[in-house]
Amino acid sequence: MAELGIIAGGGILLCWIAGMTLLPAMIHLTDTRWPYGRVPLPVDVRAWLDPMFRRPWLVLGLSAALCAVLGFGLTRTTYDYNLLHLQARGLESVDLEQRLLRQSDHNASFALSISKDPGELLARKERFLQLPCVKRVEEIASMFPGGTEAKRPLVEDLHRRLAGLVAALPKEGPPTIPTTPAANLVRILARAETLVAGSPQAAELVPLAQRTIETLHRLAPAECQPRLAAYQQRMAEEIVARIRELHAVSNPEPPQAADLPESLVSRFVSPGGRHLMKVYCQGDVWDVDTMRQFVEAVRSVDPEATGNPMQIYEASQQMRRSYEEAALYALLIIVPVVFLDFRNVRYTLLALLPLGLGMLQMFGLMGLLGIPLNPANMIVLPLILGIGIDAGVHVVHDYCAQRGPYRINPSTASAVVINSLTNMAGFGSLMIASHRGLQSLGRVITLGLTCCLFTALVMLPAMLTLRSKRRFRREQSPDALAEDDEVAAQRPLRRAQAA
Repeated sequence: MAELGIIAGGGILLCWIAGMTLLPAMIHLTDTRWPYGRVPLPVDVRAWLDPMFRRPWLVLGLSAALCAVLGFGLTRTTYDYNLLHLQARGLESVDLEQRLLRQSDHNASFALSISKDPGELLARKERFLQLPCVKRVEEIASMFPGGTEAKRPLVEDLHRRLAGLVAALPKEGPPTIPTTPAANLVRILARAETLVAGSPQAAELVPLAQRTIETLHRLAPAECQPRLAAYQQRMAEEIVARIRELHAVSNPEPPQAADLPESLVSRFVSPGGRHLMKVYCQGDVWDVDTMRQFVEAVRSVDPEATGNPMQIYEASQQMRRSYEEAALYALLIIVPVVFLDFRNVRYTLLALLPLGLGMLQMFGLMGLLGIPLNPANMIVLPLILGIGIDAGVHVVHDYCAQRGPYRINPSTASAVVINSLTNMAGFGSLMIASHRGLQSLGRVITLGLTCCLFTALVMLPAMLTLRSKRRFRREQSPDALAEDDEVAAQRPLRRAQAA
């Protein structure tokens, strides 16, 4: 934003220098070479405005009614912090994140908590999980259990016993296990029902035993025995395989980071040994209220936490404050400059009137049209203050240069219209951008310039027309004329006395 101010302000300053030096020199050379050249006449904008100023009270009344209607839109003007709403439509990453939020309430953005001590990180994990705005956390510090030295004798004893079992197992696989007759199996299952009756697992085991008995009664002996034999053999093979797996994993050495995939370790452990934990938000983290609660809750556990939610929240808050401060600074500079130009408070307020009413109308239209303020179009505040003031200053200068009933000068009207239209064309071209933030900037600043133009060419001239009529009547009063005659009569005497 600071660089934007340097570039924009410096560019305007260079254009002003060229307009005050190079352009007059070129005009002088052109007029010297072709002294009788015909100067083109500007578009007569005043001819379009004259019919309105025949009834200035009506124009002011209708304009005031329009401002009152647009004033209702001020209550609907909102500020949208969601940066996803600024991206181009159809962007794959944005669509994917919004689909995740709709279908699973899962955020792609997360906060980061970093610690050199895995124990401290796990303590933070417990505190994070107690927060209602935290959905889950991810880390790998919990994959390395504590108290490994105390557990080492137990693991070593288990490893030796499993080694003995593995050594006793036949290498070619488990032997063939004799099959129990189906009738004996039915009696065993019936007895098992009686034994488990009254136990907590009875509700699950009794129906299972009954279904098994029914299946055994339904199968023919020729089919039942081969199926029982195959089932028993698969069970034996599975038991042997599990014993071998237990022996392989019963390493007495404690687990190390090198035991995990490198791609996983590099995400959560730095080369210096610091551990990272990802903290996910419960709800839509792009909602400003949810984001604020999440950021505050995470910082209550880890004040040094970082991550996308913190960065986005702080950046959006800082951008909004910066735009508001820039608008305030611009206003504090513009008002004294305009006052130094007119040296009159009344004329200064008249020159600022199109800007003030134009911004009021702009925000009202934004509320009625459903165009929110956002981090992209908030720059309209200092821009409108700098651009929208021109029209009011030109019109008031034109008023001060006239005597009698005021009629806006054709050159002034044309200059105001052309200046506003060129600015609208420049900023309005942003409305065709694919980036929705730039689109909103183009729409908002075009609305603002249109409102300032309407106020400067319709409302302000109507007010000045009424004011000039009162001034003209006051100047044409008998007392004022007599005073003027007396002043004119005294001029020769004063010149003689001075001589």
